[in-house]
Amino acid sequence: MPNQGVLPPIVVLPLAILTVLLIAAHLAALQADRAVPLSRRRIRTANGVVMLITTLTLAYAFAYASTADPARFALVWGAAIMLLTIVLALSSIDVLNNLRLTRLQRRRVKKAAIDLHSQLATILKGHTPTGPRLARSPADDQTTDANTDERSGLDQSDDPGRD
Repeated sequence: MPNQGVLPPIVVLPLAILTVLLIAAHLAALQADRAVPLSRRRIRTANGVVMLITTLTLAYAFAYASTADPARFALVWGAAIMLLTIVLALSSIDVLNNLRLTRLQRRRVKKAAIDLHSQLATILKGHTPTGPRLARSPADDQTTDANTDERSGLDQSDDPGRD
């Protein structure tokens, strides 16, 4: 078995195929989900493609790269290590991008909360808000008390004819 790698292909290839299928499914789901921000989708797509190449390179390195050919062995394992480093670098970029997106989202939420607070303060003072008017329901316009006679507007509890 001088031309065999570190592990037999019967062990490596099924694991590599499963890994490639999982990464491809993740990439397909990522492309279909439009709720994911574009910057995050781009970084994760790039990382997914590099992971696909890395998986294939590692599968070859484990199953077929033999020490009988030292130059090929060193080249394949060097490429695998380089690709793993790129995957880690892209993952770090993804983390930094997520921190950036979180900071932007927090700023938007804080600004919206401040705007809502100022609108509420204006409403509570009896002024109309400078922003969009709040919708009123028809029930708000019909504010009659249960004791009020709707025809006359008199309070029925004060009616001398009632017991």
